[in-house]
Amino acid sequence: MTPKSLELDILIKMMANETTVASLIDEYKVLAIIIMGYYLLINIICFLYMRADKIRAQNGEWRIPEAQLWLFSLIGGALGGFIAMIFYWHKIRNSKFVAGFLGLTILHLYLLYYFNVFSKLMTMYNKSMFA
Repeated sequence: MTPKSLELDILIKMMANETTVASLIDEYKVLAIIIMGYYLLINIICFLYMRADKIRAQNGEWRIPEAQLWLFSLIGGALGGFIAMIFYWHKIRNSKFVAGFLGLTILHLYLLYYFNVFSKLMTMYNKSMFA
């Protein structure tokens, strides 16, 4: 759902008098918290998977399949994977991993910005600080 269609949905609900503005704002704040919670969790998981793969590579053990690392990065964990790549110096020589994880990180952050997830969370944070 694009921000424009979201605004239209809000207007339709308000005109139909189905809900109040305050309850709509609260619903979208909860959604922003859920999205950021998911994003944080998937990035931690991807970071830990990259770390585990590095340790296994150093010990000569069975490695985590690249497809799994790509899957976690595609579903939102690219930032955590990219940080792990730099932190553990893992898969840095593999240019498709560096470019892919960096590109997906930029895409994911852009999508969070586009859907105003950051601004919704900052609005909640600022209001709770001064309440």
